[in-house]
Amino acid sequence: MSTSDKADAYGWDALISLQDQQIADLVHPLGLADARILYLRSLHNFVDPTRHGHRHPLIMSAQVFIEVFAAEVSGASYKVAQRAALRPSLRSRAEMAGPYPIDP
Repeated sequence: MSTSDKADAYGWDALISLQDQQIADLVHPLGLADARILYLRSLHNFVDPTRHGHRHPLIMSAQVFIEVFAAEVSGASYKVAQRAALRPSLRSRAEMAGPYPIDP
């Protein structure tokens, strides 16, 4: 089973609830565990509506979404933010189904 399949098996809520060491163990085969943990934690902060009050990623214009995503999600470049803006599951649901991968 691939690392991605293992992460998918957890589901979003369980994945973000894991301790950092558990995430590091999960992503160890991919390398860059610390960067992946920072990415996951900052992605969670970005999509968590309780952290932003009036600002909600699902109702942002595409341009604002891309700029804010690139600025706030650790390790996310402008290109990654553009891909995230186009990801149907992120833009069409109030609750994200899973993490958006760092790797292109």
